[in-house]
Amino acid sequence: MAVQSEETELRKNAVGLLGLVSFSLVNIFPLSFAVTTAATAVVYGGFAAPLVPIFAGLVTLAVSIPIILFARKIHHAGGYYAFVEAGLGKPVGKFTAMTILFYYIMADLSAVIPTSYVLATGLQYIFNYTMPIWLYIILSVLFTFVMFVMTVLDVRYSPKLLMVIALAQIIVGGVLAAAVIFKTPYNSLAAFDPRVAPGGFSGLMLAIMTGGFLTFTGYGAPLFMSEEAKNPKRDVPLSIIIALITVTLFSVLMMYAEVAAVGLQNAASLSNDWNPAIVAMLPYVGFWPVMVFFAVAVIGQLWCGSAVGMAAAREIYAMARDEFLFPKTLAKTSKRFKTPIYAALLELIIVLIMGVGGTLLFYNFFGYSLGIFYSWVFWGALTTFAWVIYHSIVNISYINFVRKIKERLNAVNVGAIILGLIGVALFILAGYYGYNGISSPYNYGLYGAIAWLIISVIYVAYKWRKGELKSYLEKPN
Repeated sequence: MAVQSEETELRKNAVGLLGLVSFSLVNIFPLSFAVTTAATAVVYGGFAAPLVPIFAGLVTLAVSIPIILFARKIHHAGGYYAFVEAGLGKPVGKFTAMTILFYYIMADLSAVIPTSYVLATGLQYIFNYTMPIWLYIILSVLFTFVMFVMTVLDVRYSPKLLMVIALAQIIVGGVLAAAVIFKTPYNSLAAFDPRVAPGGFSGLMLAIMTGGFLTFTGYGAPLFMSEEAKNPKRDVPLSIIIALITVTLFSVLMMYAEVAAVGLQNAASLSNDWNPAIVAMLPYVGFWPVMVFFAVAVIGQLWCGSAVGMAAAREIYAMARDEFLFPKTLAKTSKRFKTPIYAALLELIIVLIMGVGGTLLFYNFFGYSLGIFYSWVFWGALTTFAWVIYHSIVNISYINFVRKIKERLNAVNVGAIILGLIGVALFILAGYYGYNGISSPYNYGLYGAIAWLIISVIYVAYKWRKGELKSYLEKPN
């Protein structure tokens, strides 16, 4: 591995297991299935909305096995794309880096902007106050700057704050969900029957693509912190497993509480509410508990955006370190905190331009209510699309990685390969049903995503032919 200069070095031995777990939890955003992706789950899944986190969580767990095994051997700030380089070589690895870059820009937008969305919809349902669009945009800008500040702070201290925020979401959400389930007269196992979904199986798959997978995409965030971890070989894989299991169980609880609050016959009414958790819980738990829930949800969504930004900046940093797409300057780190400050600054500029421009565009075309819904769900659908692609490439690359390092095909490796391929097949199935005949405005985003992939192939081929593909990748041991 090339020697890294002091000015481009991340802080070593800075983050322990709990810090990595908190980083993954907050990236996923435990209350997502209550206040943000819950909206898409109930719109397309109806009373069967609890199946969305179950299916998405199980598939994500399956596709994560190769990643977990990769993470035991390779510790790289670029995360997934380093895995692909190790398995399928630099050209495919760099194409994966371009896909992940697209993913993270979309993920930033679909994580920061929902903070304004949660605030706007919560104020609407609790106080009957409609936030003006100019305030919605100003808050989105403010929250983007919060993401930037969190990204450049010392990683030795930020995980402690993230853990408090993650635990607050789980405790407050769990208590209120249990209260609703205990009080509601509408408890029913039909919530786990896909036949009750209003759009049938296709609608359920669209809910999984736009909301289910979107929630879990952040689980791999510790991978990008592996160069800063104290014991990356053990802690990075373990943190991923803990976070995935925790959020899957918690999300099923939250989603069931929401639909059980109104019952099968009234589940369709939730599709008209852009913040279904507050609407569902308010009659059962009262004003002040809902206010506490609302405050925790807003803070949780804000710091979700911040945690996503921390991973995205490290992706840009790693690409710049390889002098791929970005100049070497963006690989410089803060002298005080050893964080990728220049990469974070570029990220800030891109998210501000696309966030403000996109929100105004959706508002002008779709009006206020649908406009603020699409202001983040549109980016969220593209986030999932990119995630499915690069995850599939990583899983396939593990097959060749095992061959290249001449590792024995034991039960663990065979199981990882099989589960990884099953996950890819399920991704393709969900993508087919979710995107087949997809409507506006999602179809325009899909065209843009495909164009980016084509441009990425051309750019990587150009750099490869010129012999300019470099890699900081450490040989697996």
